[in-house]
Amino acid sequence: MLQLFFIQYPGFKEIRNGIALVEYEDDVQSSMAVQALPSFKIIPQNPMLVSFAKK
Repeated sequence: MLQLFFIQYPGFKEIRNGIALVEYEDDVQSSMAVQALPSFKIIPQNPMLVSFAKK
């Protein structure tokens, strides 16, 4: 289900199960998704937290 949200942004590579880590080709492309989906609500009571992983 998460792939539907993130695949629409250029550079999408994969979603890793378990921690919902989404990977993009580069930082610029991933920034577009982080800015567009900062608190999207998958269901009304559960907002999705989108942030960068520590390198």
